[in-house]
Amino acid sequence: MKKAQITVFIIIGILLIAGMLVTFFFYSIKSKSSLGIIEDQTTKLAAEFLPIKTYVDSCIKKTTEDGFIVLGLQGGLYTPPKYYYDTGLGIFVPFYIAGSDSFFPTLEQLETELGKYISANLNECLNDFKSFREIGFDIEASPASTEVRLLQKETDVVVTLPLNLKVGSVEGNADKFLERIEFDYAYVYESAKKVYDAHQADINSIPLSDLASIGLERGYYFELLYADYEDVIYGLMFPNITIRDQAYVFAFAGAYSWPDLLPESQINAPVVQKVEPQTAKVGETSFVQLSVTGEGPFTFTSLSSAFKVSNNGEVAFFPTKAGEYYALIEVKSSKGGSTLISFRVLVNDPETKPALAVLPEIPCALGESIHYTVHANVIPGIIVNYFAETSDFRIDPVSGVIDFTPTVAGSHSYRIIAMNQYGEYADSYLKMECS
Repeated sequence: MKKAQITVFIIIGILLIAGMLVTFFFYSIKSKSSLGIIEDQTTKLAAEFLPIKTYVDSCIKKTTEDGFIVLGLQGGLYTPPKYYYDTGLGIFVPFYIAGSDSFFPTLEQLETELGKYISANLNECLNDFKSFREIGFDIEASPASTEVRLLQKETDVVVTLPLNLKVGSVEGNADKFLERIEFDYAYVYESAKKVYDAHQADINSIPLSDLASIGLERGYYFELLYADYEDVIYGLMFPNITIRDQAYVFAFAGAYSWPDLLPESQINAPVVQKVEPQTAKVGETSFVQLSVTGEGPFTFTSLSSAFKVSNNGEVAFFPTKAGEYYALIEVKSSKGGSTLISFRVLVNDPETKPALAVLPEIPCALGESIHYTVHANVIPGIIVNYFAETSDFRIDPVSGVIDFTPTVAGSHSYRIIAMNQYGEYADSYLKMECS
């Protein structure tokens, strides 16, 4: 068995307070998940630390989605097996069909592999809590560990991330974070396992009729890539199981022994120039023109549901969500040869940073109650939490409501901070002249 380089293949698949009275709220991961009822893992936190929980939850969700995409391209694995194809682009494709070395991972193995990915990559999103440190938080974080359960229609993820937290005189700690993500990874696994099982009747042939009939039953379509002479990569594409608005892809490879057979798709195959990684913005259409040589005219087909390709090879992409996307385009020559071209597109976040207008000067009389609500302007779907850099009053971290009775005369200027789930923040000053 050998490793080979594939330069034309990657399948798509891929939140200040100082010296204030401590007001507590409780959050508990109590939902009955497949990992059990986690009632003993209740964490008592000051309300001021709610934005940190929001931030961690957001990063767990993003990292899990990244893991779904990447591991889908890698047959569900994070750790390379004994035999695999190295694409040369940071993705490997495992050989599941390989004669006497054939194997297929268990669902429990895929859970473990996804957990490994999340644990290893979570801090890339958390960025060592840099945004929080910038506004006065002291955070000590231990390495993360992750448990995953793949269920029908959803995935449970529990991350153990011990955190010691402090801001001003307020201290707290956190430990367990639970995310339940609506993604039917188990269904994908079961479908791929059926394909693997169909091979067992003849381990040295491609079961095309079984691939087609299982596809009709399970709702996928498939593509075969003859990546090397006797090595074939299977791409199962699920249009009804989507992530970041594109059909999900699960890939694995098969090694065969065909000494006298040259696949027809490799005869007169067009040559497609490599496309470098691209960037795009949410809500804007981007275009990539493919450069092809060979026996034309050529036929172009997009195998990635989020991408469209014209008759002249212009690829169009209109993303509605941020994240990583993979285009996969099949190019056929007039004589039947075909080539797959893949490239990555990184879609930047829209303007998610909260905006705080200049806050007004509030009338202030000693001994009289003040009620004021701070409101940050954000795009839909963005979560905002609020801080006040003072010990004179507290601001509700969720609603932005300030309720207090002033007792100190004079001019006051209080820094108010609004932070979203991505750690981006804006500030403004609330001024009072109390007498």
